[in-house]
Amino acid sequence: MNYNQLINKALDITKKYRYLWWLSLLAIIGGVAQDGGGNSANFNFNTSSYQLDQFPPELTKFFDNFIDKIYLYLPIIITVILILAVIKIALYVIGLIAKSGLIASIVLIDNKKSSSFSHSLSLGKNHAWRYFLVRLIGGLAGLAITIVSIPIFILLFLFFFLTIPTFIVIMIIVGLVFHIAQILIVINNQPIFTTISSAWKIITQNWKKVAMLWLINLGLGLAVGIVSIGIMLILGLIGGLIAFLLYLLKLQIATIALICSPIILIIIITMLLIGSISTTFFTTYWTLGIKELLKK
Repeated sequence: MNYNQLINKALDITKKYRYLWWLSLLAIIGGVAQDGGGNSANFNFNTSSYQLDQFPPELTKFFDNFIDKIYLYLPIIITVILILAVIKIALYVIGLIAKSGLIASIVLIDNKKSSSFSHSLSLGKNHAWRYFLVRLIGGLAGLAITIVSIPIFILLFLFFFLTIPTFIVIMIIVGLVFHIAQILIVINNQPIFTTISSAWKIITQNWKKVAMLWLINLGLGLAVGIVSIGIMLILGLIGGLIAFLLYLLKLQIATIALICSPIILIIIITMLLIGSISTTFFTTYWTLGIKELLKK
């Protein structure tokens, strides 16, 4: 496998077929842009030294009144939650259609066939359900491994230098299996468990090539992340400097926020643009790579 040629081809497709960016954007908004696990942040606040009676009386009274009258707002709260849940589900479904349509379009492009944004969505509808099931099974598999690993970590805590790396390697392999399966479910249009089995077979029979694809993906992903952080820092510093100068002019907070809102909008648009382009590239990179492995 010529990895340089693979990267260049993925770049060419990403640059030439920009409607793929819109599919990636829908996948990002739907929360299905990433094929593997994500990062999570936990924010822990130490409240043990700050008792309830230390709150200002006005704030305590406000919360007391709110709790007493919460039943009045309960229908509104429930309605808002239901509306948000419906919107989230709708966006997720659209994201699934867009992501599976993105893969299908990349396959067509690589096969020298024409496609379009609307055609991609039409193709995505045919694969979205099984694409979702593969993601679901992959998530459940990762959860099961994590649950099983917890007591093992506790029992063998003295051997953490072995158990933790082993757990990481297992999770990477499982992630790769279902990452490849999500592409195969669109390419081969096979039953779900047949697809997962095929993904496992690809890894076992081509483990060196799959490992190289993963390492290249890791390196390019880090590079994209560093560039993205740099751009966000520059835009954030510009916005912060403007806000500070406006504060020195003794403008009201609302006025400062209004003036700085275009910068916040630019930051959001820039993040979505970078995400859309990178998602298109990495999806193309893996789809072409898996297609190449299927030829062997």
